[in-house]
Amino acid sequence: MNKILSIIIPTYNMEALLPRCLDSLIIAENFEKLEVWIVNDGSKDRSSEIGHEYETKYPDVFKVIDKPNGNYGSCINAALPKCTGKYVKVLDSDDWFDTYNLNQFIKDLSKYDVDLVITDTRNVDVDRNIKSNRRININFHNKIVDFKEVVQCSDFLRIQMHFITYRTSIFNEIDYHQTEGISYTDQEWIFAPMTRVKQIVALPYVVYNYLIGREGQTVDKKIFMKSLPHQIKSQESRFNSYEKYKNISNEHKTYLLTKISSAISLTYFRYLNPSWNLKIDDLVKYDDMLNRLSPELYQLSDNFPLIVGWNYRFIHKWRSNINFRISRMAKIGFFLCKLKNKLFRRK
Repeated sequence: MNKILSIIIPTYNMEALLPRCLDSLIIAENFEKLEVWIVNDGSKDRSSEIGHEYETKYPDVFKVIDKPNGNYGSCINAALPKCTGKYVKVLDSDDWFDTYNLNQFIKDLSKYDVDLVITDTRNVDVDRNIKSNRRININFHNKIVDFKEVVQCSDFLRIQMHFITYRTSIFNEIDYHQTEGISYTDQEWIFAPMTRVKQIVALPYVVYNYLIGREGQTVDKKIFMKSLPHQIKSQESRFNSYEKYKNISNEHKTYLLTKISSAISLTYFRYLNPSWNLKIDDLVKYDDMLNRLSPELYQLSDNFPLIVGWNYRFIHKWRSNINFRISRMAKIGFFLCKLKNKLFRRK
């Protein structure tokens, strides 16, 4: 039977959480239409053993790839060429799918022929308390629409990996390869592949349960700060992709520019904010790298805002004065933005 959905699960030392992840994929109907690639990234615990147990029990659905540790991107690179499903979605091994809605999801994927499918997500804490449901509000649910229509919705420009399911064949149209040896390459998943998206459908229900608050997650601030070089390395890949695909449609370029400008602005903000205690020499290297890889982005970034709602040219100011910092001005800016939002809500 033809597979409808390929699921890639990168896993590293997740023996405590992996069973919940895999159990969530065992649906009563349409189970045979799934293809699940469990990519064991050199785990030192029982992750590989657990994966093989599911493979033995459900050999037509679960497949295990055991490989040396190469971090997140290497898992995607190992599994993606093997995917035979019409669509492909990534599921982190500490997260899980909504089992009930997954069955409906497979039914819907069987009847649609689009490049991108958007579904809702749910934030759940370590005690399984639902903290929030999240939806990309594009106002086109259950309707096939063109990319140029969806990109006009500001919420879509903030989309993240957990909302996304791609048509697998679009990866044959681009030379897609995620950066290996680093974390945070999920941002690459929502960048270059999007340049091949023409038609989209949004389905108004939760598929992805996203775990928040777990110690050791890459979004933990302490780990986040230590992994800043990983984020910059991933940005380097996206700078190259931007240069490669920047001559596409205006709508696709708008999407790419919005995504990469946010990452660039955030990087400068962290380095220029004394509370992060980062070396300014590293920012100089980052600035030079941006200029070298994408002169266009470098020039545009001169005007990127670092604080939402305040268009002061912080990056331009720093480039003309390397000793410039934003701590005092940031405090003023944050106060003014909060005041503006408070007054706006009263109207």
